[in-house]
Amino acid sequence: MPQPDSLQASKVPFSGELIEPEAVAFSFHEPGWFFLAGCILAGIFVLITHRIKRRKRWAYRRQALALLKKVPRRFSAPATQIIAINQILKRVAMTTYGREQVAGLYGGDWLEFLRRETPKAQWDDSFEWLTKAAYLPSQKLTELSESMAESIRSWASEWIRHHGNV
Repeated sequence: MPQPDSLQASKVPFSGELIEPEAVAFSFHEPGWFFLAGCILAGIFVLITHRIKRRKRWAYRRQALALLKKVPRRFSAPATQIIAINQILKRVAMTTYGREQVAGLYGGDWLEFLRRETPKAQWDDSFEWLTKAAYLPSQKLTELSESMAESIRSWASEWIRHHGNV
């Protein structure tokens, strides 16, 4: 098969030795490396700034969780524990949503507010004791068990962690 003259002229006979090109000079002093380093540093700065702001913004959550841990589990009636947990939830809600929106809530409205503000925490009907425990006579409070108080405590912990993330 005949080949065009241009291809035949460009062919160099192979002498058995490969000719290597000159090595490409490498240096970190090129502008692209400075740009890449600047982008990486800017990303690290943004990440650290975001973490610091988030930590400050969520400080009240850490404080509320610490208060929740201090509510005595032993040697205290379940009703006393539930009342203390309800007070902590109310304080957290007032910090987050403002006194005007939260202070007037009680009973069913308070429970609906708690239920609405976090879909992650699973609701149980026994949580209605949050509003009943402070007002019922002592003979009625004997229905409360330690497991109910513990269930309400773990739910309150989840609510504190996840409220407002609707």
